[in-house]
Amino acid sequence: MGVINLPSFYMDMEGARHGDLNYKSTTRDVRRILEEFKQKGVDAVVMDLRTNGGGSLSEAITLTGLFLKEGPVVQVKGPEGPAQCYDDHHSGIEWSGPLVVVISKFSASASEIFAGAIQDYGRGLIVGDTSTHGKGTVQSLLNLGEQLFRVPNPPKMGELKITIQQFYRPGGDSTQLRGVVSDIELPSLSSHFKDISEADLDYPLPFDHVEAQPFTKFDEVNPALVNQLKRLSAARVSASDKFKKVERNIARYKEQVAKKSVTLNEAKFLKERAETNADKEEEKAIEKLSENPSGIERDYYLDEVLNIVNDYINQMQVAKAG
Repeated sequence: MGVINLPSFYMDMEGARHGDLNYKSTTRDVRRILEEFKQKGVDAVVMDLRTNGGGSLSEAITLTGLFLKEGPVVQVKGPEGPAQCYDDHHSGIEWSGPLVVVISKFSASASEIFAGAIQDYGRGLIVGDTSTHGKGTVQSLLNLGEQLFRVPNPPKMGELKITIQQFYRPGGDSTQLRGVVSDIELPSLSSHFKDISEADLDYPLPFDHVEAQPFTKFDEVNPALVNQLKRLSAARVSASDKFKKVERNIARYKEQVAKKSVTLNEAKFLKERAETNADKEEEKAIEKLSENPSGIERDYYLDEVLNIVNDYINQMQVAKAG
């Protein structure tokens, strides 16, 4: 199994503009890694987006195209007019084998475009937190001085951040607020964190829908397969001491958030804080994942992801044999 941890959708725009043949690009780097995987006989690919907050829209589109033959990847709609569709124009597919995308509440924007397209096409499984971040909007900064005073070197009067566009998946659903919902959810404290997702913000734009684009779905994910994989994963998770600890931390965190009062007894306060400060442990794990030079932290969570991948491969082989 090949695992790729993608921290962002990056692109050296200056290098691309100047025709640098070796400019830095997410799609170019992942294509190279996929070639290495094929040479090594890898059976399945895991794309880990748990700490990916987004980045270049064009890279999200071209990267998605590595796993699709062709077709729509994302729709973008402004305040006026119909949604504009952006397609994968690269005919052919770089990786046609089993694909699993790992997401968290920290997976945002371009990550959601990639994961949403993969899910709409039925191209691979989405595994992880309940859903992604839910950021399906584009913002632009409006310079107030330039708008109010049409003169050279206008006074500095600050800027307004204005939402100008919204993203939609090939199937028409927005990635706003709802995000991309996992096919298979794994217990994680970050699924329950407050003030992290778009839905936790004040006055977020609502979920929206536009007309679906025509595209050909893959026959690689279906409800029966997902339900079977869920059952197999749930059995392992329920028997895992590590995941049992996560479940306890989730219960403590929920209890902590629901509390409406704080004890004034210092000793009791410190004891309660030590018992209920479960979110710090999860934050440390996320930081460790982000700071790992190799980008891959082999732990109980990734082990379960790989178990799901193994089940996925086996179930696909059974289906083909039947």
